[in-house]
Amino acid sequence: MKPARCAICGLSAIDESSKNKGDWVSFLNTSKEESEFITHPKGLEYFCASHIDQAKKLCQLSSDEAIEKLKFIFHEEGKSKSINIHKKENLFSEFFINTKRKFLNN
Repeated sequence: MKPARCAICGLSAIDESSKNKGDWVSFLNTSKEESEFITHPKGLEYFCASHIDQAKKLCQLSSDEAIEKLKFIFHEEGKSKSINIHKKENLFSEFFINTKRKFLNN
């Protein structure tokens, strides 16, 4: 069996808060066959609390397809958050520089 580690961000279930926990999601390609060896079922993936809701919405896909889409979705979301942070930092820097100029000119 695989450890319960988010397929998107790698967060371990052990490291999640006690209130918000992730879960395992069975995708279209989850194998139902029993094996003579102890293995992890193909198509069964763990997602942390931050990614579980979106993962459940894609359970009609194979695990590989779903993970690829989720990584794209969350990567793009992260990029837009990063851009917003940089915009805020630039606005603060401009404000600071302008304030400093006004103070030094007086």
